[in-house]
Amino acid sequence: MPVMGGSEAAERIRAMEQLQHLRRSVIVALTANVRDVVNEGNFDKMLSKPLSRDRLKRILKWMYQMHEEGVEEEEEEEEEEEEEEECE
Repeated sequence: MPVMGGSEAAERIRAMEQLQHLRRSVIVALTANVRDVVNEGNFDKMLSKPLSRDRLKRILKWMYQMHEEGVEEEEEEEEEEEEEEECE
């Protein structure tokens, strides 16, 4: 990103949410290498490129659900699914 990196942007968004007592936003990182991203709990999900159309559809559906229900902790199934896709 030209002005700041995604990790810094997410950190600032989280700080603003806390300061202004805002509802937690859904933040998804898209990166060429997930291992290079410092998350520190600011991202709800981290995706690596290339991103398949099916994976994008699942993430958008998940984001919509989180928006409707509020952001919650990820379930173990989702984490395992992501690990499997990263290995492919």
